[in-house]
Amino acid sequence: MKDLIKLKSRGHEENYLKKLNKPDGSESKTYVLKVSTSYLRCGELEGGKKFIDPSGGSMIVVGSYLEEVEAVVKSIDFIMGYGYIITFERWMNCLRRESMKLSSTMARNCTL
Repeated sequence: MKDLIKLKSRGHEENYLKKLNKPDGSESKTYVLKVSTSYLRCGELEGGKKFIDPSGGSMIVVGSYLEEVEAVVKSIDFIMGYGYIITFERWMNCLRRESMKLSSTMARNCTL
């Protein structure tokens, strides 16, 4: 994953995700949100999914695919002194996990 990712934004806003490095040097999938305007909305959608919507966009929602990163949002957290921290999981990992859930559900519902 890239070190700095520019988010699609409207108007003159410039919003970025900056990768946070792991101490052991392994690949990090965690980013801090950097915004050009300090105004943003955050909260929970129906179903309890967290979201963050920086001024100008892009709206980031847990469990949703973010095109700029080419990954699914795994979590959104706020850490004092850093800001909003977003962790991603690869799209294929998410598909594989959903496929496994579907397979186990189908197996439970099958009768011979």
